[in-house]
Amino acid sequence: MRKAISLFTMVLVALCVYGPSIPSAGYAYEPEMPEQLKKLREQVSK
Repeated sequence: MRKAISLFTMVLVALCVYGPSIPSAGYAYEPEMPEQLKKLREQVSK
């Protein structure tokens, strides 16, 4: 049960962090999205 809650909170935090940087929902389906996420994660981890 705790794992499910922690996973859910992680997803919520990720949405809060990455949500504003995604212009629209359609943009998420573009092929280069994973690279964009990698760049964002690198920026956040620095």
